Amino acid sequence: MSVTVRQVRARARARARARAELAPVRTLVEAYARYEQSAAVVPEDWEGRMADLTAIGRVTVFIASIDDTVLGYASMTREVSTWTGQTFAHLDCLFVDGRYRGHGVGRLLFNAACAHARSVGDTELQWQTPAWNAGAILFYCRTGAQSASKERFTMPIEPTADHHPDSRRSR
Repeated sequence: MSVTVRQVRARARARARARAELAPVRTLVEAYARYEQSAAVVPEDWEGRMADLTAIGRVTVFIASIDDTVLGYASMTREVSTWTGQTFAHLDCLFVDGRYRGHGVGRLLFNAACAHARSVGDTELQWQTPAWNAGAILFYCRTGAQSASKERFTMPIEPTADHHPDSRRSR
């Protein structure tokens, strides 16, 4: 199995190409949300939002594929530690289609994320996975990662009319 990992590169002039490249990833994003038992709904314009965020460097996406078949993806952002004043990479998602797990696809995506973090000067990669996801925990332990036990919290923030994501498009 010859797997290729590529970074989605969106530029303002190539937004349509980035949307097309991200379209097959959407199915995996939806599968990942179901796998993690999330109530999150992937918005209709997900590809456009991700193309925009990729174009401005806010998110980096890697796609693992064989020919035109997308096997998995990883997405990451850069964050800042106010304790150290340094940036670090946050691995938001790493998901491999169940049919392709156990063949090194996840490791290729993880390595691409680490290499990218290194290339932009980050000295740490952080992420979280549900405590019930024993397979992912074992995978990450095998990479040499250290577990940092914390509770993760979320708080929904309702946008105001001036800051609603859809209102930006009409300006």
